[in-house]
Amino acid sequence: MCMTLFQSTVSLQQSLLAKKAAPANYIFLENLLFESEAASAVDCASSCWKRPDCWSFTVTTTSLGTTCRGHAVWMTSANERILTATTSLWHLNLDWLERECSNNRECGVPLSECFAGKCLCSPGYYYSNSKDSCVEGCEEADLQSTFVAYPGYRIHLRNIVCTGMPREDCITVCGQHARVRTCDYLPLGGVLYCCLQPVTKLDFPSDWIVDPTSTSYQRTCV
Repeated sequence: MCMTLFQSTVSLQQSLLAKKAAPANYIFLENLLFESEAASAVDCASSCWKRPDCWSFTVTTTSLGTTCRGHAVWMTSANERILTATTSLWHLNLDWLERECSNNRECGVPLSECFAGKCLCSPGYYYSNSKDSCVEGCEEADLQSTFVAYPGYRIHLRNIVCTGMPREDCITVCGQHARVRTCDYLPLGGVLYCCLQPVTKLDFPSDWIVDPTSTSYQRTCV
């Protein structure tokens, strides 16, 4: 049985259907979509893939067989769980960032939401390139020169400087300043301005305002 589990796990990793996640040896109680018997870990992954609302699954293998449990979000150590030996947690490999959506449930990554019809990290949270997920904080040295765009919003009066320039130049300049975490592109007096800020929405929630003419860009994290 141990050899069968090992072979199934290798096959699942090689298939690129899913990636192993932490914590291991738990089953989760929240957002359960289905629980069924499975021939292997790959079979469990296929069952999850067939459901557009399934984002993660666990595989529990015992002498009685393999049990598959599918969930509507990426389960993490923050979710309610029960210690269960010989259980592995898997997240589906999904190109989720900027995927089209109609509601938050279609964006199953923790700290993400359906924003302006796309799955994005909730404003103020950073997209982590290495983790392919959303994180609350990002060290200055880990800030990247790529961005997540939030159309129709901006941060009010928290800028270091505002300068008139094309949008493409604004993005470039924003990524070159170590302190800058967000930049807003907005029209002021008939001129398009790039405003650089060392803060995000999480730092000043009340200053995150609706402005249909603006776009707020937040840097991603390593």
